[in-house]
Amino acid sequence: MGARTVRGGFLTLGSQLARLVIQMGSTVVLGRLLFPADFGLVAMVATVTGFAMLFRDLGLSAATIQRDQITHEDVNTLFWINVGVGLVLTLALAAASPLVAWVYSEPALVPITAACAITMLFGAAAAQHTALLRRQMKFRSLAKIEVAGAMVGAAAAITLAFLGAGVWALVAMTVLQPFTIMVGSWLASPWRPGAPPRRRAGAGEGARSMVGFGAYLTGFNTLNYITRNFDNVAIGAALGSAALGIYSKAYGLLLLPIRQINGPIASVALPVLSRLQSEPDRFRAYYAKGIEIVAFLTMPIVGLAFVEADRLALLLLGPQWGQVADVFRWLAPGAIVSSLNVVPGWLYSALGRTKLMWRWGLWAAPISAAAYLAGLPWGITGVAAAFSVSYTALFIAQIPFACRGTCVPASLVFARLWRPVAAMLIAIGLTFGCMQLLPLEDLSLLGDRAARFGVPLFGYPIVIALVATAATIFTLAYFGALAVLPGGRSLLASVADAVRSAYKKRASKGKPSNVQEHSPGNDPGNPVPEAPVREAPVRGAPVSGASAANDPG
Repeated sequence: MGARTVRGGFLTLGSQLARLVIQMGSTVVLGRLLFPADFGLVAMVATVTGFAMLFRDLGLSAATIQRDQITHEDVNTLFWINVGVGLVLTLALAAASPLVAWVYSEPALVPITAACAITMLFGAAAAQHTALLRRQMKFRSLAKIEVAGAMVGAAAAITLAFLGAGVWALVAMTVLQPFTIMVGSWLASPWRPGAPPRRRAGAGEGARSMVGFGAYLTGFNTLNYITRNFDNVAIGAALGSAALGIYSKAYGLLLLPIRQINGPIASVALPVLSRLQSEPDRFRAYYAKGIEIVAFLTMPIVGLAFVEADRLALLLLGPQWGQVADVFRWLAPGAIVSSLNVVPGWLYSALGRTKLMWRWGLWAAPISAAAYLAGLPWGITGVAAAFSVSYTALFIAQIPFACRGTCVPASLVFARLWRPVAAMLIAIGLTFGCMQLLPLEDLSLLGDRAARFGVPLFGYPIVIALVATAATIFTLAYFGALAVLPGGRSLLASVADAVRSAYKKRASKGKPSNVQEHSPGNDPGNPVPEAPVREAPVRGAPVSGASAANDPG
């Protein structure tokens, strides 16, 4: 991995950390100001709006990133497709709000669904601008936009919750985040759309092929979304909004930090992998290193959450969310696998095999749905266990399926993943054993009493100390296990080299230089040449990867 790519990944990871802090902090505050039923109502609507969001994008932003050549005409066509679909979805969701309320037997969902519908239009208007920023590797600009969206949404939600707005505080957060991102992406990207394209012979050929790529991607995402949210629908319909609030909060808190890692790495890796399609050896080496780093970073998060589920639930949400800890632990095995979903996903997307991805989803979706229904009689913990079992089994089966016909053998994938997974399991066992030596019952009792008396978060010194102790033990055990496992030291050295490379590159920015700016394709630190761009007469700025040279990130 070249210095430029590594630097972009670490820059994006750092910005995502800021976003994670904002989201976790707002969760801590809102969890004490609102009730589980409030979160449950928004989760019900999110199931519907999230499904509609799949069609808003139609996979066209991914096609813009993956395409090796692109013109203003292509992007302009995709932009107007996105906006048209976004407008239709906004109107359709608003009109369907009574139906959503009827399905869940919750009349309060009518105005909530109608208010959240506008997010479809906001996201559609920003889709191509954010895709161009990502294609041009303007990670700093993207990070600022996303952090600003999180800050605006969180500030509005906390303010409204203090004022007694109840569930509408969460609605405000849902609407203001995509609005802020839309405004920010238009300000950061110099590209501007032209008039809606007219049909004429030979026009839009490139856009049509990109729509084909996006169609299969959208088909898979639709199946995957139905599968991943079928548990929410089943719990909401059978067990009510309070149970769904507990389940969705456990699921969200467990996967939130993982997504903050996978997202930045994917945003850097996919553009590079897409340009290495014709170089099998380099593609295989870059891919193998990427999935190993993802596993190295995500395994400790899931493992520590599994060990400290009870105290993390108390600290982050308060005593009224006690059942979250049980759901946390049952979801953890599935979360391990979910953190590795980039393994098959990168192969499908970077190599343009979205049709194969769609075929996999056709038979994987009903298996997962059946597993959720089988676990429903045992409540939300039964559904969580069903998620873990089914998702793990399907992931193991999918690896050979995704690797078949590519330059990446399935054996290489498993060889890169087993060390971080084994180190995590060893660290879990050692941390559990060490924590049993402490007087946990007496200490936890004091922490519980403090929580019942409404002591603020940082008034839980005992509980915080226990979590910090467990985190320290787990970290030492994890790195120690990697140091003794075969090939583990090589992984640690590789990660250390990447950190040093990013640091040296950042430190050199402040030194004076007589070297003129150059495009990413000429950057000696860039492991992959910039994709060629077919220039065409445009309105506004040209759609060119070379403009990334002016990005301070």
